[in-house]
Amino acid sequence: MSIDKAMKKADFMAFVGKNVEVILFDGEKITGKLFYVDEYSAKYRYRTPGYFGIEGSSWAFRFSHVEKVRLIE
Repeated sequence: MSIDKAMKKADFMAFVGKNVEVILFDGEKITGKLFYVDEYSAKYRYRTPGYFGIEGSSWAFRFSHVEKVRLIE
């Protein structure tokens, strides 16, 4: 299953907790388990809203940066 750029955030949220390949707007491919970033930012004193990450990588990205997502079986 894969979703291209026409996806909605609710569709993308269905992939949270699953192994996926995400392609960002700049062509960068990231593979791993998708999670929702819920970290507190001491610098800005709020939770980082709307950010996602991939386990085992240092990437944090917004839904708007995603071009494609593909579920890895």
